[in-house]
Amino acid sequence: MAGAQVYESRADTNDRRIAGYLTPWSPCAAMPLRPRQNQISVPSGIPRALCAVVATFVVSASVPVLAQSDGGASRVVVADLFKDYDGDNKPDRLGERVVISGRVSLGKMMSPRFNSAYVQDATGGIRIDDVEGSREIVYGDSVRVQGVVQRQGRRLTLEIDDFDVVSTNRTILPEIESRGKDPNLTPYVGLITSVEGYVVSRAADVNGTYLLLNRKGGPVAVRIDNRSPRSIAWTSTPGDYIRARGVLDFYREDDPFSYQIYTRSDSDLERVLLPPGYYPWIGGIGIGLLSFILLSLGKRLKGTLRSRERQYKSLFEQVGTPMVVADSKLKVIDANKAACRLLRQSRTQVRFRRLKQFLKIEDGDDLGVITDRLKVGSIESFIAGVWNEEVGEVEVEVLLSRVRFGRNEFVVATLHDISRHMQTVSEFKQFHEDLLNGVPLEVAVLTPSGKYVHANDKVGFGDISGDWLNGKSDLELCRRLGIPTEVALRRRAHRRRAISSEEQIDFEEEIELRNETRYFLRSYVPVAFGPSGEVAAVASYAVDITELRAARSHLEHARGEVDKVGQLKEAFLENINQEFRKPITGIIGFAEILQGEVSDEQREFVGLIERNGRRLMNTLNAVLDLAGLSNNEFDLNPQVLNIVDEISQILDESRENAQEKGLFLKIEASETEILTRADQGCLTRVVQSLVDNSIKYTDAGGVIVEVDEDDEKVNVRVLDTGMGIDTDLVPGSIEDLSQDDFDAVSGLRGAGIGLGITKRLVDLMNGQIEMESDKEGSMFLVSLPRAFPRRGREDSTLPKLLLAEDSVDVHMMVRYVLQDYFRIDVAEDIEALYRQSRRENYDVVLVDLGLSGYRAVVDVVEKIRSRPSYKNIAFLALEEAGRRVDKTQVLSDGFDYFLAKPYRRNELLNLLSKVMAERIAIDDDEDDFVDDLPEESPYYRKSA
Repeated sequence: MAGAQVYESRADTNDRRIAGYLTPWSPCAAMPLRPRQNQISVPSGIPRALCAVVATFVVSASVPVLAQSDGGASRVVVADLFKDYDGDNKPDRLGERVVISGRVSLGKMMSPRFNSAYVQDATGGIRIDDVEGSREIVYGDSVRVQGVVQRQGRRLTLEIDDFDVVSTNRTILPEIESRGKDPNLTPYVGLITSVEGYVVSRAADVNGTYLLLNRKGGPVAVRIDNRSPRSIAWTSTPGDYIRARGVLDFYREDDPFSYQIYTRSDSDLERVLLPPGYYPWIGGIGIGLLSFILLSLGKRLKGTLRSRERQYKSLFEQVGTPMVVADSKLKVIDANKAACRLLRQSRTQVRFRRLKQFLKIEDGDDLGVITDRLKVGSIESFIAGVWNEEVGEVEVEVLLSRVRFGRNEFVVATLHDISRHMQTVSEFKQFHEDLLNGVPLEVAVLTPSGKYVHANDKVGFGDISGDWLNGKSDLELCRRLGIPTEVALRRRAHRRRAISSEEQIDFEEEIELRNETRYFLRSYVPVAFGPSGEVAAVASYAVDITELRAARSHLEHARGEVDKVGQLKEAFLENINQEFRKPITGIIGFAEILQGEVSDEQREFVGLIERNGRRLMNTLNAVLDLAGLSNNEFDLNPQVLNIVDEISQILDESRENAQEKGLFLKIEASETEILTRADQGCLTRVVQSLVDNSIKYTDAGGVIVEVDEDDEKVNVRVLDTGMGIDTDLVPGSIEDLSQDDFDAVSGLRGAGIGLGITKRLVDLMNGQIEMESDKEGSMFLVSLPRAFPRRGREDSTLPKLLLAEDSVDVHMMVRYVLQDYFRIDVAEDIEALYRQSRRENYDVVLVDLGLSGYRAVVDVVEKIRSRPSYKNIAFLALEEAGRRVDKTQVLSDGFDYFLAKPYRRNELLNLLSKVMAERIAIDDDEDDFVDDLPEESPYYRKSA
């Protein structure tokens, strides 16, 4: 509807206020709209044309059409002034005094000489002339104007008689856009409107600046009163396309199509970037560019999808696992190469066939049922058979999964060939059964309720197989084998006890099979637990101890016989001791008496009787000692001995016998003190026996005892110049002597029993004995362990000892006693003890309990022992000076040995010798373990 105008009380587009519907050429007239009254709210987004139609009905229904009188002047609306009802081409109100109400659309601001303004109401607009020029008419005011209607050419004006300002609500009035192609702008005269066009020329006079715009409907002059240098009126040039807003009026009264617009401010002029003629081109270009972009993106997206489709198809083809894709009705859509190879069919033969035509489910379940309970993202697995033309039916594990792509759902079947696996499982199962059947044990696995799950053939005593037992109980087994049912009840009671205690139960039972054969079994019943800690199964394995019980019975009988023989042996030895010792003692005693009673001729015979009696006594003592050694009735007390002093004392006792035969007897030692760890009594017996034997069978010359030492042993050599022994009768070692050798040697030198005793005594002291002999004499070598073995001849190879003691006197004493056997470091407090232990690894650590508080010392020792390098290191506790401590408590707090103060030199040496002997034994055991390991063992470490 051209010429229609919707007035808004404000410029807020979110809340339109309809003030009326303007139709200047309409025969209808409406009352003027008073500001901010009778306004109807219309939500944003409703088209302007619809608002105009609604406003027409609202205004037509609410505003009376008839003019009203106001003090002799008629109250009319602006549109009524232009009515020509009589058809004389003149407005009917021309020359009449009327009153109109409206808002000032253009005030008196155009020029000082311009005393006109424009007022519009809801129906139209009109120019008002202030002849006096004294009234202030301001844009936006709501006014009440009284005056005479005048006509100037085509322009209708109102010459003011009275002027009242009703309200100063100076809000911006909306403009009406004129149609670009409409040459007739007369309906817009007096109203605020906007036009667009190209600038043709620019001119200026005293009244303002003029721009001539060329629009499609005709030229329009634009008048600008404001002459700001930044205004478009000054900066525009011909050819610019601008939009002008303002009140439209005639430019020349005699030209019906000559119009001009009176602008209100600089903002009423704006430069348009692109004229409307370019809009179709721009739209076309934009649409074309957008279409090109969309086509390019679509092509690129399509190429990407095709590329990914090729990638996924390639992956689908190259994957080694057979895969089949089917639709929701289980019709095969595609299959990869692996699936085609498994089925021995081409892709064409596989496609569009039902999946169930390829799969034969072993459990009897229907494939459709499995698929129905299959949800998107879930997996169902089952074992099925697939027919292969070459090898027959192949057993596969099928994994079904449902996937959704768009609105369609598909079923993906993955086929895993488990025929080889099942064959392997079958073979392993058979191997397992053969292995259990070959084990000489009864092996069975039962449920907690007592049903057999697995059993080997031994459970059925060879009469029934383990397969028959599956799912059966002990009661059925007993009935089948003819075993009393109380055996089944007893076994069930033991299994229940194992389940309730959750521990292994063992028991012995006697089984009589068909009243013929009797078996004795040793049974063990452990329990197996499930993942939740519940008892899942009960195992049972039994050992047939029938022969063992018989052997045990025979052994007990034999042991009784042995005990009887032992008792007879002891009684025999006791009788020999009593019956032989007393007569021999009498013979020797009477022979000594007769030495002074008989003549010189008879004294030689008496001496012979005495010597033979003493020899018989020595033989008796040797026999008794050998019997005691054989029965392990000889107690040893190893201690540190100076073997040079011990041998010197033995030789002093034997020197008289040697001198009687005119023999020399001497000792040759490499050192004055050579320490060994041995039993004093055993050492004396060994050396005394060897020396006496050498003196006895040496007629000329003498006997020499040599003593020396090496890194690990102390060597004692007894050399004589006696008759010797034939080399054919002397083995390389005493350990190689047999009973025949003893007899031969005994026949030559009488050393059979004595040499055997000597060897046993040396063995008890962890030593060795060897002998060498020829016609010029014999040599016996006895090797005993050193009290403190050495790793080498240098001082750096000595064992390392750490002494934690705050007494300087004790430092000096320990260094003096042990300097030849240990490399000694000293720590004067517990902090130094801890630092020293971290700096070096020691073989022995001596700690004075009075070094600090007892608990502090124990804590430091625990920290040191927690390191792996001190796992086998001995810690010796020295009693705190002036205080008695509990030895048991000390040993339980991490110490290995305890030595009370004051201690003597021999006590310290004996204890340290014992410690080092145990340390060497531990190291030897570890070395033997490493030597026994194969080189490929992960525990093997070859020494550098």
